[in-house]
Formats: sequence, C-alpha cells, structure tokens
Amino acid sequence: MDSNDQPVARALTAYTEKKLSRRDFVRFTAALGVTSLGAAELLAGAAPARADEAKTGGKLIEGYDRTLSVLDPIKSTWADPGLVAIYEPVVVRNLDGVVVPYLATAFKPSETEWRLKVPAGRTFQSGAPLTAEAVQKALTLMVTPNVGQNAVFYTAVSGIDVDGDEVVIHLKSPRQGLGEVLATEYAAIPNVDKREQVGVGSFGSKEADGSGPFKLDEFVSGSHVRVARWDGYKGGADFFENKGAAHLDAVEWVPILEPSQRAPEIETGAVHCVKNPPAADVERLKSNQDLVVLEFPETSNFFLLPNMKRTDLGFDDLRVRRALSLAVDREGIVKAILRGGAEVTNGPASSGWRYFEPEVKKFNNYDPAAAAALLDEAGWKLNGDTREKNGVKLAFIAINLTDVIENQVMAAIADMFAELGIKMQVTSLEGAAFREQRPKADLFGYKWLWSVPADVIPFFIRGYQPNDQPEAKEALDAFKEWEGARSDEELQKASSKAQLVVAEKLPIIPIYTPNTVWAHNKKVHGWRPNRFNLYPFYNDVWLDS
Repeated sequence: MDSNDQPVARALTAYTEKKLSRRDFVRFTAALGVTSLGAAELLAGAAPARADEAKTGGKLIEGYDRTLSVLDPIKSTWADPGLVAIYEPVVVRNLDGVVVPYLATAFKPSETEWRLKVPAGRTFQSGAPLTAEAVQKALTLMVTPNVGQNAVFYTAVSGIDVDGDEVVIHLKSPRQGLGEVLATEYAAIPNVDKREQVGVGSFGSKEADGSGPFKLDEFVSGSHVRVARWDGYKGGADFFENKGAAHLDAVEWVPILEPSQRAPEIETGAVHCVKNPPAADVERLKSNQDLVVLEFPETSNFFLLPNMKRTDLGFDDLRVRRALSLAVDREGIVKAILRGGAEVTNGPASSGWRYFEPEVKKFNNYDPAAAAALLDEAGWKLNGDTREKNGVKLAFIAINLTDVIENQVMAAIADMFAELGIKMQVTSLEGAAFREQRPKADLFGYKWLWSVPADVIPFFIRGYQPNDQPEAKEALDAFKEWEGARSDEELQKASSKAQLVVAEKLPIIPIYTPNTVWAHNKKVHGWRPNRFNLYPFYNDVWLDS
C-alpha cells in the first residue's frame, strides 16, 4: 500500500464529516502528490452508496445541458442520460475504463466471434422474458445499415445468432475494439418486440421497455424526462455498490439550455446535480461548501475539416492545411473563450481517452510565422491583405453548428486566419441546415462527442474527404489497424499510430476538447461521473433527504 493512502483516507473522512473544506482537502492531498483531478475524483466518490448507509426514496433532479432526445438506443438522435437508467448494454466500461460484463454475465472475444452469456431468469420491465434471443434481436437491428443509428461501427460483424444461453456475434475479421462499441449508450438493449408494437418514433417517448433499474415515467419534450424505480431490477455491474432495485424513487432530467442559468439552479437547490456550468462559474461552485465539482476532459473534440476537393483553394496541399493549423492560437482560445475549461488538442483525441497518444503534442502548435512561410512555399502570396495564387484569392465560407461558445471560437479563428491573409467567412446553422450543407462546405467546424474516438474520427474523414487523397487514405488505413486489432496491446499501438498520422497529415484539424463539468449537492451520494462514460450510473445514487 502507498504510504500516502492512510493520510488521504483520513482526509476523506474529515471531508465527509464536514470537518474539512473542499479547498483544504485539495491543498492537503496536493502536498501528498495527488493531482487536482485525482482529488476531485476522490471527493466525487467520497460517500459511496453502501448498503448499510443508503436511504431509500426521493427524486434526484439533474440539470442537463441539451434538449432531451427520444430514448430509443437503436435510433435516438442523441445519446442522453436516460438511456443508462432505462436500459443495459451487454458490457460496460468500469470506472477505470476497462470493458467488463453488465447485462451479459460473461463475454468471450476471439478473432472470429464474440460470445455473450445472457443470465437466466431476467425480464424486461414489461415482464417479457429477457433471453438470448431477445438480445440477439436487438443487436441485429443495431448492426443493420439504415436501421441502427451506429451501424457504421459494426462493419466487421457478419451475423448474430444464439447458442443456448449465449449470443454469438460472428466477425468477418478480428475486432478487439468491438467491446468499446458494445459499451456505448447506443448498444443498450431494448425489447424490440415492444418497440415494434409501440412504433418507431413513439418508443422511447410514449413508452419504453428495457432491463435497467428505472422505467420511463414521463417524457415531455422541451420540459423534462422522468424515470421511476423498477422494483423488479436484478442486475448491476460488478463495480456497482448496489445490485438490485435502485435506492431512488425517481430521476428527473431538466434541460437548462442557457449556460448562465446552470450554476444558479444548483446554488438555489432547484436541481441536485448539473452538467456543464460555464467555466466562469466553476471556481465559485468549487468554493461552495455544499457542493462537489468534478471536472475532466470530455470524450470529444472540436475540429476544422477543410474540404480537400477544393483544390482551387489548396486544401489538398498539406502545406496549406498545416498553415491553417499553425495559424490557430489554441491556448489563447482555451484561455479567453473557454475560460480555461478545456484542453488544447494537437491530435484528434483528448488526454481523457484510455488510448491517448501524448506524442501528438509536438504537432500543431501556434506558429504564425511558420504558417506564413508554408503559404509562401505553396504559392499563396500576400497581395494587399489577401493571399492569392494564379488569380484565385484564398477566401472561403465556413459553417458551424449554432452554439454560443463554438460561434465565438469560429470568429476568433477567422480573425487569426485574416492576420495571414486568409479570408474565412463563418455562417452558423441550425441542426438540419448544418447537416445538409456540411458535405458541400468549403470548411466546417464541429464538435463530436463519442466515447470511442477511433470509431468516430474516421467517420468524418471517410465521409467528407476524397478517399483517394493520399493523406486521408493514410489516416483511414491507420484506423483500419485499430479495427482489426486482436488484443488490447494492438489497440494501443494502432490508436497511437492513427493519432500521429492525423496530427501530422491533418485530414481534420483538431482544436480543443472542452472539459465535462459535473456539480452535485453533498446530499447526493453514490453519483459518480467519470471520464470513461458519458454519464453517471444511477443505481447507486441516494439522497440524504
């Protein structure tokens, strides 16, 4: 045991008993070598929902930072936290990011198949039997193109069938990384017979049927989503403190779309927990003795994608893309616009990813002089205040999805480009219009949010760059090695290679990863957001009053 473990444990006890403030706890543990992030994680788990302490009853109200989507894991437009309360995936990432059994009591991967053992005696919330056949039906829909929301991530799957109490996923090629996809919210298992009965579009809003600890109680678009405890729940992953029926009577998510309202909502007690208060309010929340704040890099990345089909603008020329990247003062953006609540990304994934490659940090650092030299070398000479080549001005229209912070980021990047003679006009579009315009945009800015970067990054390269373009092809080939990895070691090696290729060859230009910030009242126990899952799990949660 580390010699520092006992002092930290004593400090945690003092903090839990309100004899030590949060600020003093962080200072004390820092002296022992604990990072601020580590201290925050310790604080977040300071009062786990132990069976001999937990109280039953009450409704947890959580402030959410987005509009609420229909809770259908096969076809939802966004993976919202209600999915992790109503449904269970077959496997899940534990608090260390390791894929472990969840609905399936065991799994056995090989180069040709994955076997998932489905427990006997389980049912869906409706009472319908939860059998291997039921799981096979759900997974089959998920992997079917134009049916499953994320079918594109299952291209290695050749078929799914049942062998006794096991679901067998057959593979065209080795896919060690399949567990990462099976652990996502979009791989949670619904009762597809009930889904067909209720109807696609209504399932997940009017009715839902999963095997998780909570049942859908009420879905009011734009207002709230509420789930109620399912007393028949018999599940729980190994790292859950509570296995069986939840402690809480209910959980309710309310959208707080105006960022400035999130901190006041938890400070006044209108909500017990809140996601992503603005960076300007975080220090104030941390100083509040009644609150716990947890902050870590989100599994996301805001990036620019210059369309390499625009050869007239030189976007197919690596020197031009490097110039664009070197022209961006990422540190300045994080400091001035994100108020420090983000990390610079020199490569396509954040440091919060289990397979992050730190060597990417040598690429894409702010250097406007080097950017200007690259543009000169590529033939884009400064004429007045604009770069030109063969009579063509380096001027283009960029689009981004309307968002207060991202609008500011794009405007700042446009100013940085202008200093080099690059004219970028930015148009912010709402969701449907943005998706329609994205394939034909000169350049777009976008933030993906997904817990498996190695699956989503090639999606954007493949979908929006010419696949025969050498640098795009090199990046896609590197990600194919991830897809075909046979072991965790091969996953790490392939992900490192892919990240370095993208950082150097820039089929996309990474900019920053915002922090996820979760704040909760100290009356809330067992609520443990973590960097490896999009949302906390709710079965362990209980309230003091």
